[in-house]
Amino acid sequence: MKLPLSWLSDYTDMTGITPKEYDAKLTMSGSKVEEVYYLGAEIENVVTGKILSVVDHPDSDHLKICQLDVGKEEPVQIVTGAPNVTPASVGEICPVCLHKSTLPGGVKITKGKLRGVPSNGMMCSFQELGLSHGCVPYACENGILFLPAGTPVGEDIKKVLGLDDWVSDFEITSNRPDCLSVIGLARETAATFDRPFSVKTPEVKGVGGDINEYMSVEVKDTDLCPRYTARIVKNIKIEPSPAWMRERLHACGVRPINNIVDITNYVMLEYGQPMHAFDYKCLSDGRIVVRRARNGESIQTLDGVDHDLSDKMLAICDNDKPVAVAGVMGGANSEIMDDTKTVVFESANFHGATVRITAKALGMRTEASGRFEKGLDPRMTLDAVNRACELVEMLGAGEVIDGIIDVDNSDPNHKRLPFEPDKMNALLGLELSTEEQVKLLEKLDFKIENGEVVEAKTVIYGAGAKHRPLGLPEEADYAGKGISYCAICDGAFYKGKTAVVVGGGDTALDDALYLSDICTRVYLVHRRDEFRGSARTLQKIREKENITVITNAVITVVSGEKKVEEVTLNNGTKLKTDGVFVAVGMIPHTEHLKDFLELDTQGYVVADETGKTSQDGFFVAGDVRTKHLRQVITAVADGANAAVSASEYIRQL
Repeated sequence: MKLPLSWLSDYTDMTGITPKEYDAKLTMSGSKVEEVYYLGAEIENVVTGKILSVVDHPDSDHLKICQLDVGKEEPVQIVTGAPNVTPASVGEICPVCLHKSTLPGGVKITKGKLRGVPSNGMMCSFQELGLSHGCVPYACENGILFLPAGTPVGEDIKKVLGLDDWVSDFEITSNRPDCLSVIGLARETAATFDRPFSVKTPEVKGVGGDINEYMSVEVKDTDLCPRYTARIVKNIKIEPSPAWMRERLHACGVRPINNIVDITNYVMLEYGQPMHAFDYKCLSDGRIVVRRARNGESIQTLDGVDHDLSDKMLAICDNDKPVAVAGVMGGANSEIMDDTKTVVFESANFHGATVRITAKALGMRTEASGRFEKGLDPRMTLDAVNRACELVEMLGAGEVIDGIIDVDNSDPNHKRLPFEPDKMNALLGLELSTEEQVKLLEKLDFKIENGEVVEAKTVIYGAGAKHRPLGLPEEADYAGKGISYCAICDGAFYKGKTAVVVGGGDTALDDALYLSDICTRVYLVHRRDEFRGSARTLQKIREKENITVITNAVITVVSGEKKVEEVTLNNGTKLKTDGVFVAVGMIPHTEHLKDFLELDTQGYVVADETGKTSQDGFFVAGDVRTKHLRQVITAVADGANAAVSASEYIRQL
């Protein structure tokens, strides 16, 4: 699954996320990225130019000498033999390879002479830029690519043609069909980077009428087709899709064809729901019959190949004949043509195993079959067909007739799985709280339902706290590779090395002092000019010759090839270091308690040594409560105190 990163911005915030960071984090989250590449990586020093003049070459009957405005002080002279460059081409705008430019395939362009006349570059065809005709339908097949009127002069051609984008190529496993879509990967992206995620419900205006007056749908084999949804669009105008749609399809490896076919492919990529468009006039009596094919039936598919069908295959038929192989490919007998005026949009759900068997038997695995065979959600069919109609109206490609035919024999109930936090932690090798697991699952659009009601006379809450990060984009990449949040835990790994401690409280001061006995050099970096920690400890630090105190500074960049090697401060100072120990506080897991219990300014539950809180019967223990020292031994003591307090509370009821 190829995905231009810019498309994700329709559904989540991609601000500040670099392609390298995206690659690393999505792969670690379970969505393996094969590679991230720049679409225009092979194109350099190619700009738009306006033809100012065209004259015949004095020593050639086919070469032309052209002067072009490329946004510089002086025009550029180029000699070309392109048949579509004539004196009538003056004013046209085209791609221009300047001196020392490169094109796809490693082609290098330099200035030279043609028949004795200097030529300072080359004008390009769309083929030389690595494009198909579908990407630039206005282009001449055998000649220079003339760009639309009004194209700015002197612009990088990559920006003009939508090649200024990064593409992630995902390896999607068979158990994640939801990720075979832009929306699915946007959901994963939002959850991974903790960004908002939203999908708007498609809105279709319609022009009146009643779809039932035009067509009918009968599903005879509901076990192989749980849901079949259809809409009709009339007064179709077949034309090329707009540039933004063509560019997105091209980036995903899909060849643009025309606006109607492109819409079906666009929706498939966006929603993960394959679609098909039938020419309405080719459907006998306006009927769609979904049934098993009959032995001896045949169909010519859109690729021009004839196929014999069997009763193990599902076919989309009209009154007389098959018009599509369900979930695989449409038939040539109902193909969208230049004279098509009315279109039937199909958005259906087919049995995955049957589609896989059919595709294999016919030797024609397609983008659609690859999705169906993994098992899709029947609920997607309605949004997908409405999205297609919404795009039709957006592009002015036709008029949507009111009404939807929706033959739905799918299970209306959501799949329910037991929520077992301990089991999930054991499987993943993690120690996530129930609250953290719920939060992560909800980010992925899971709904957590707990039908079990547990009545209790008292509660002991010990969800703990997590280390506060620095908030740097690269922080997660270096976690365990030079960034640590516990000097006592990891300090021994830095014996004889250099370390940076960040923070101004007691923990940071203690960490710096501790590390000074292990490391050759310790930098203590604090964002203020005064420390909150113990004055006595600070005095000991200042007496240490191998501790350098830096105030009014914060780390802005952590860098290194495979591990931490250097940090950059906001004042421009660069510190060579082997490790960064972050001691800027903790974040207690109390967000859901803020309207129930009294919390201090840092979010900790206000409680005494007994664990008693502002709510009778509710006790806390461990790092989640207000206290001076947060370590395992104090947490254990808190647990014992809270248990005794809870027992006493129950006895007094």
